[in-house]
This record gives sequence, structure tokens and C-alpha cells, in this order.
Amino acid sequence: MTLRAGRISIIGRLSAPMGVVAREVAARGGTVQRGLSRQTGVVVVARTSVRQLAGGRLQAKIAQAERQGAVCISETAFLRALGLLPGAAQVPGAIALDALADKAGLDPEVVRLLVLFDLIEPRDGQCSFGDLVSAREVARLLREGLDLRA
Repeated sequence: MTLRAGRISIIGRLSAPMGVVAREVAARGGTVQRGLSRQTGVVVVARTSVRQLAGGRLQAKIAQAERQGAVCISETAFLRALGLLPGAAQVPGAIALDALADKAGLDPEVVRLLVLFDLIEPRDGQCSFGDLVSAREVARLLREGLDLRA
């Protein structure tokens, strides 16, 4: 993924220092902003935003961003696009992201959140066998009564 110039909003706290992130975004002609606005083009969902799952706050922010035409990406995808993390290797024998929910027994919206929290890391719409194992484990834990925040 390449980042275009524009406004970037971050939900939660990134693992990378904000000064470094803001400098890299500015070098690409963009700006980092607080909160969502109509000019927001990319919303980064930091791993720490998992705390906002309670009461549907995170899901509401993601839905609002998408209604406004913004693209939501995970923290890892964002840091890779900025060159702050190395690129992901392609995995042979991949599973299509669209098929992962059925194969794991999860709701597609849960799979989407797992992608945004970097638990599942698709590459060009394909997931590894390890991603499927992780998704199945999440499904098992959810059936046992844990919630997604756990």
C-alpha cells in the first residue's frame, strides 16, 4: 500500500513515536490530524484502540470514517507504508481474505477487526495458513465466552 498526500487520523496510540510518524507523513505531503473530518482520507486503527470496542465506540468511528469516504487500515499496514517497518513476505498457499471468515467460523465483521488489530495480516487480499489458525483460535475463544477485547 502506498499513502497518498492527505489527512490521516489515528484512532488509539501508535507504537511508533508520533514525531517520527508526523514527519514521514509530512514528507509525503500529508498531515496527521486529531479526530475525523470530512477531509480525512485514511484512518489508522492502532492496536491500542481495542479498548474502544466496549459499547461499540470503535465500530462507530470506523463506520463514520467509511461513510465520509476514508479508508481504514491497521497500524502495521500504516507503518509499513511509511517505511517504518519492513514489508511483509508473500506466503505460498494463501487463503483469500474473503473466504477466511467461513473457514474460521467467524462473522466477517470480526475478521475485519482482526485485520485492523494486526492479528491477521493479509497481503494483496490473501492470508497465510497462520492467519487461519489465529482466526480459528479467536473463534474458539469467542465461543467459550471471551469477548474480542480479551
